[in-house]
Amino acid sequence: MGLTRHLRRWFGAKRPSEEDPGRILNAYIEASSEALRELSVTTKRAQSEGLVIAEKMNAVQAEIKKKRDKAEEAARASNAELARRWLEEVHDRTLLFEQLQEDARRNQVFAEELLEKRDALSGKIQTAKAVIEQYKARSRRAASVIAAEQALSDGDSKDAPGQLQADLFLAEAKAELERSRPY
Repeated sequence: MGLTRHLRRWFGAKRPSEEDPGRILNAYIEASSEALRELSVTTKRAQSEGLVIAEKMNAVQAEIKKKRDKAEEAARASNAELARRWLEEVHDRTLLFEQLQEDARRNQVFAEELLEKRDALSGKIQTAKAVIEQYKARSRRAASVIAAEQALSDGDSKDAPGQLQADLFLAEAKAELERSRPY
């Protein structure tokens, strides 16, 4: 059997669609793109929550300042009981402010992790797209080689060195195709 027949039989064999690397990569890209959209939405929500927390912190900080000023006024007016109540409220609001700071820190860490995951997933999608292009280029090259071999050979070559060369070429083509598969 000539080289052309080997290659035609090997490359011409139809594989089920679930084994086609191009289709597998396209399915991966579709699923990953959907996950990327969901991850982007989650990231935006986390960033929005961070802004809401920052607004709350500003409001609580303003309240603390007002209550501290009122406590100072009460102390100047020699009203110790009123000054003590204002300072207790300042203390309560300070605890709330500290809790909001901790929430803001956790939210910031979460948002940064989401951004990193989003960037990594985006990179994987770009890599998959590049692999698809490589796969297409290799497929075109293999088809060109088959066409060239078919045009140059008579198909009836039965000599042993020619058969050995054909088998070697077939083995190299299989190895190249295996290396091009991402899975």
